[in-house]
Amino acid sequence: MSEVEQLSALIGAIYDTTFDPARWTSVLEKVTKFMNGKASQLGLHNAASRTGNAFYSWGDDPKYTQLYFERYIKINPILVPFSLHGKIGEPISNSMLMPYE
Repeated sequence: MSEVEQLSALIGAIYDTTFDPARWTSVLEKVTKFMNGKASQLGLHNAASRTGNAFYSWGDDPKYTQLYFERYIKINPILVPFSLHGKIGEPISNSMLMPYE
């Protein structure tokens, strides 16, 4: 399957989660593999209160995810810049704020 076909199938799988949210875990696995990543998560970060929650994840260690949301989210240095530079409906990534180089 070509990369374009894989992306199209992935987009379809994401849309399918609208009707069946239980599919998110398997879709996150597909997203992670498509992006050559190690883990992925769909969650919420509230920059004002420095709180959040992971709704669905794949490839993470639940112990460390829980620890992040209980303790380390409060000191996440990119949470506020994300909220200041991000626009509603537009994705934002760490590399947009700080290049990998």
